[in-house]
Amino acid sequence: MRNLSKATVVKRIAATRKRGGITTTVAASKAGIAQSSWSEVETGKRFASWDQVLAMAKAVGLNIKVIIE
Repeated sequence: MRNLSKATVVKRIAATRKRGGITTTVAASKAGIAQSSWSEVETGKRFASWDQVLAMAKAVGLNIKVIIE
């Protein structure tokens, strides 16, 4: 298993979200977090827990297992 930082995973989540044309509002709603929190995590203004990062990945359809192995 690769040892990726949360920041690296969040960058992949953001890239996947943008590629898929998913707004932060829709993604945040699917992840169960506030849109402002989502944006702050993506821009590095706020740190997320691994649970939040996993929820964000799921919200944009990113298989987290694929990027950590």
